[in-house]
Amino acid sequence: MATKELTQSDARSLSDKIDAIRAQAAKVGAKIIAPLLMEPEKAGGALSVLVDGAQMLDLIEHLKPKVVFVAEVSFDALTEVLLELDDEDLDVDELERDKRVKPLLKRWRERDGESCRVVVGFLVEGAFYHMMEQAAWLEEFESEAEEVADELLDE
Repeated sequence: MATKELTQSDARSLSDKIDAIRAQAAKVGAKIIAPLLMEPEKAGGALSVLVDGAQMLDLIEHLKPKVVFVAEVSFDALTEVLLELDDEDLDVDELERDKRVKPLLKRWRERDGESCRVVVGFLVEGAFYHMMEQAAWLEEFESEAEEVADELLDE
């Protein structure tokens, strides 16, 4: 598999969107809350409206919600590999030393701490407006992690 050089631009783009959404929410006096869990598809009977980042900024400005939920996920290569494996009996130390996992972690650890996913939402007049985005590079990582996970699980 040909590998693409990792750049900071993708993470900055997502981080910039998150910062812009928070700034826009603050501008209109909306309180920002980071929920423990937010499942937009379960909007409790409200009309569920999925939007993109630019639309979310416009909606926050136009609708002036009182509360904006912002759930930001920071990347951690090892945690993401563990999520791919979905095995509670794994020895994490042994996994980090595995000859298939080690190169993956080495390559991607430079992204640790960067924003990789964000879910934003608010409820206004019976409609739940929400967006879900992830950094462009995360798909490449997930593909590589899935390949490694398949090798490990085939043992």
